Amino acid sequence: MSRIHVRMRVFSGLRDPEWEITRPGDVARVQRWFANNAARRGGRPAGRSERDQRAVQPPVTGFRGFDVTMNGRTMRVYRNNLPSLPAAATSAETIDNILFSTNAEVLAREFGLTPMMMLSDEVHAIDGLPPTCDTSDLELGSTHYRPSSWMPDPFCDNTCYGYAANVKTESVVTPDDSQRQNWSKSELRAALADDGAGPATTAVPSARLDSPDVHYMVAVIQPLVGGRGDFHFLRLDRSGCWSHKVSTDPVKQVDDQDKKLTNLCQARFRTPFVFVGFFVVNEDLRDLLRERGQA
Repeated sequence: MSRIHVRMRVFSGLRDPEWEITRPGDVARVQRWFANNAARRGGRPAGRSERDQRAVQPPVTGFRGFDVTMNGRTMRVYRNNLPSLPAAATSAETIDNILFSTNAEVLAREFGLTPMMMLSDEVHAIDGLPPTCDTSDLELGSTHYRPSSWMPDPFCDNTCYGYAANVKTESVVTPDDSQRQNWSKSELRAALADDGAGPATTAVPSARLDSPDVHYMVAVIQPLVGGRGDFHFLRLDRSGCWSHKVSTDPVKQVDDQDKKLTNLCQARFRTPFVFVGFFVVNEDLRDLLRERGQA
């Protein structure tokens, strides 16, 4: 019997939803879409502008497409587009809706995900930040923005916590080594305190830390069901700019409007984040994560 494995790329800290498509009718719909669009590989259709090209690229945060594995091969699709194709595919049914519909009930019940989130281009400010968040003139800590050292990522699936702590691990690391399916603000604050990141502060970092080996990070959550949801971290690099890594995606120093993250109050993301707090990362925390992240 044909089976298709699907991963919906939507989270940062939590593990992305994954499932198998086994119902013959659903398998046939997916296979038909790929068969209809396979002939379009290569060759850029006339009139397709660079702006149109960028429009079908996945954003930094939020829904970033599906990984579809069938016949021993994994393909990534986003908004009815195969990234290997230079233009959005034309089809009576969008592949995003086809894939979502094969697991819609579980995605809504367990994760609070809906089809509308795949279509929305809305961007959001981080809710609950202090009035001013400009860090552009600061030089805090010792972390430097070197995205090449994290690409390709041979380490773990979800690396926003490890990246924010500036430590690479062989397996997934989460706050308090927890396997929670979702998080509240208070749970995340408590878990980070247990890890040694200290109590959350609500004032934006504005002064040098005592040691050159420590730096700041900020924690946010994406509320999904009942105020609970996915967590995400950004770290403050020595340049005064924040950077972050969403799941296995490349390291970025920009938001979802391609603006550098020197002022979190002005940042806009596809994900509606809620501010949790600013935290201090030191060598003790990095040692803890190294131990926790051993394969």
